[in-house]
Amino acid sequence: MNQTDNMTLGATLDSRNQTSTADIRQKFEWPGRICILVALLVSPWLYGSIYFSAQFLMAICCLVGIGFLWFESGVSERRSLILPYLLVPLFFGIVLTLVQIIPLGESADWLLGRQKELYPMLTGSAATSPSISMSTSDTWDQLGLLAIAFAALCLGCRYFRSTSHIKLFLTVVTVSGVAISLFGLMQALTTKEPNRIFWTVELLGGGQPFGPYVNRNNAAGYLLICLGASLGLLTILMTRPQRGPKPLGTKDLPFWTQFNSHVLRFVADLDATKLAAVMCPIVISVGLIGSLSRGGVLAWLIGAGVTLLAYGLIRRPTFSAFIFIPACGVAILIAFWLGMGDQLMHRMERIETVEVLSQTDQRLQHWKDTWPATREFGLLGSGVGAYDEVHRIYNSGHTQVVFRYAENQYYQAIVELGWPGLTLLTISWLLMLYYSLFLLAKGASASTIGIGVASLFVTVSVSVASFFDYGLYMPANMLLMSLFCGFVAYHAQSLSSRLKKKNWLRLETPNGIAQLLLLVTFAAIAMFALDFYRKWQIQSVVRGEHPVRSFSYDSPTLPEVDSLIEQLRPMVEHTRSGEGVDYMARLLIHRSRLQLLESLSRDDQASEPKQRWQRTSLDMMHENAWALQQDGQIFSAAEFLREDFIMENLPWAKQYLLESRKIDPMESQTHLLLGQVNAINGKTAAASKDMERAIMLAPNKTDLKYLAGFYYLQTGNSAMATRHFRDLLETSPRQFRKVMQIIFGGANRNVSAISEIAVARDVVPDRPELLYSLAKRHLSASSPARELALRRALGLLQEVSASDRDNLLIKAEVLFELQQYADAIEQFESCLDSKPHDSQTQFRVAQIHAMLSDLETAESKLNDILRMGDSEQLKKRSRNLLKQIEKKREQQKANSPNG
Repeated sequence: MNQTDNMTLGATLDSRNQTSTADIRQKFEWPGRICILVALLVSPWLYGSIYFSAQFLMAICCLVGIGFLWFESGVSERRSLILPYLLVPLFFGIVLTLVQIIPLGESADWLLGRQKELYPMLTGSAATSPSISMSTSDTWDQLGLLAIAFAALCLGCRYFRSTSHIKLFLTVVTVSGVAISLFGLMQALTTKEPNRIFWTVELLGGGQPFGPYVNRNNAAGYLLICLGASLGLLTILMTRPQRGPKPLGTKDLPFWTQFNSHVLRFVADLDATKLAAVMCPIVISVGLIGSLSRGGVLAWLIGAGVTLLAYGLIRRPTFSAFIFIPACGVAILIAFWLGMGDQLMHRMERIETVEVLSQTDQRLQHWKDTWPATREFGLLGSGVGAYDEVHRIYNSGHTQVVFRYAENQYYQAIVELGWPGLTLLTISWLLMLYYSLFLLAKGASASTIGIGVASLFVTVSVSVASFFDYGLYMPANMLLMSLFCGFVAYHAQSLSSRLKKKNWLRLETPNGIAQLLLLVTFAAIAMFALDFYRKWQIQSVVRGEHPVRSFSYDSPTLPEVDSLIEQLRPMVEHTRSGEGVDYMARLLIHRSRLQLLESLSRDDQASEPKQRWQRTSLDMMHENAWALQQDGQIFSAAEFLREDFIMENLPWAKQYLLESRKIDPMESQTHLLLGQVNAINGKTAAASKDMERAIMLAPNKTDLKYLAGFYYLQTGNSAMATRHFRDLLETSPRQFRKVMQIIFGGANRNVSAISEIAVARDVVPDRPELLYSLAKRHLSASSPARELALRRALGLLQEVSASDRDNLLIKAEVLFELQQYADAIEQFESCLDSKPHDSQTQFRVAQIHAMLSDLETAESKLNDILRMGDSEQLKKRSRNLLKQIEKKREQQKANSPNG
């Protein structure tokens, strides 16, 4: 009896202890759960969390969540915990990313490709130990985001396990999607300027925004995940034990009788909650269509089709499941009613083939350009986050911009992380697909089935959208996807452990190992949170009141520059930020210019401040120093270089530029500024190398080519100036006038000369219109270079087509300048054959005939112009020429023997 009593008392105490432990665990879980839901809701509204301030917020929320999860696992009496298998490919991805930023010695140089060639060339030091990443600062930032994704996977796995928490998670994600959809639609329908966010924030770099996202494809990627969650929530609320009539297709009752019965039961079961659950997917779908993302809409259609097909084949659902079909139809009808459908159809019609690329969508071209990088940058790619550096090297010039992202998640994985990266990404998607199908096939409860539906839709749609987008690089999208994957993984693995039949998903992680993993994750997130905070502070200064693009003679002032330098210097000394050190260098250069401006203002108060400001540029400083040396004023040149505005600023600016180059050796503007500073200090050889690096990294930037050619003129290197000016004119003929002004002294600059023959032979490329303009406007009639330019132009026009009227006119003018008048008239007449009423060409023919004393033909042409011409100015010129012809006739009569 006593033994029985003791056993009953022990069982009672155990029960109380278990209840107490559960209460403690609940207290630890809720703060972490709330923090991660706050991060999920807020992150998309901060422009997709692309700034360090938002990433710091995400890191802090994950830090709190991981901390409480670690405490919760510590008080847990379970010997093992369920952690998602997805942590394994993500862990290896983090390890590979970490390897990319570590300088590699000779023993590991087999991992390197072109890095071995590029790093010494770009940094100017053969002793530099290259890393795999071509932008270690960007790769480090991406490593921090991967750590956040790792933490989010763990949090999604552990914080949303019970039925109420499942509904909470799906509801929060759904509400987030509905809010972004409504906001995006409202903004699209009311704004007059499509390149603004929140109606006020202008996108200086351009963009196609939707909602709070700069890129509509990124917004569509986020909405796809939210739509999957809303479908899962709808499935949970609508799924009920089968009662009443049998499913459709039975032979016991007529089809329409069963159909009416199902409809009545469905309507009778509707309440406010279920009605809201039905409306949410419709609203998100309308927002998805309204984003005008072709890839997003295509992924939506494929995801919906595959999910409905799999759900129907696996679950054999009742009538309520078919709400998905009319919901899609209603969403499409609403989108067309709002006017979004026509815009989307217009965008669909603009999809170009491989052969004919759209000017606004050149994905195929830059994929083609960067494809060699997949085999030339070694086993582990070029570095996570360094795609733009690769495209900068391989850009063929067919695309006018450098792409920051590949706009294809799989292709970017190959370029940045090699084939191992693509393998890890593929394994992750396949694992998610297995989780989805397993939940659908083996799940029995409404919650499990709903999670399976949500997971299948998200997996299919987002994996399809990843062919056209880089949405998972957006921190907000990455956070939501990681939480969702962890959430799905827990329920799939938990379901496996409840089934009698053994499955490989049953494996659990020992509690000690899980605690160690969480502790390491906590430490990593804490480190990156501090890093994000410091970079946030730097970014707030760099992109604050005085961004570089706003620098001018009156802003920021000298006291403001000193204050910014004092504020920023300790930040960049403690945090490795390429953006920060580059801004410090530019502040010091700006300070140097302001000090020089003060000196010029004292000596020259008559000119405008803007004119004096132009005389303070780095190239003007270099030009002044070079001119003094060329005039033999060596001591004056040395004294100029010892001026305070140079000595106090430019040496420090050079140090920061060198550090910026070390952090990001692929930034062309850094090499340009470094070259200009070296040129001022008389280090011509180093400056020339910097200029060549800048041109190599940005071959399509016309301003760099112009500055390089101008720099070589300032240093007396006419041969190099000639080469760069020719490259400039080949890529941008519109710069011809500007280049000629420099060469022929029209800009009043102290530069070395290029001979006229060299200009006609080497500077001007094989473009007839430029050669003719050179001969006509810049070379005298007696100059040998003039005839050379004209002969070159004529040689290029020998095979001109009869339909190429513009070149025919140029050929006629060239022949006229070469005094081949009969041939010139013939060319002009052939132009009139295709356009008989071209009064300007007729007038030109009349001029030549008048010059050759063929007065009757000239008079006939001019009368035709007066009769049919529509230009009053040309008619006036024709009358004047007729008067000259009449005078010429009178002179001929006076000089004739019979006169």
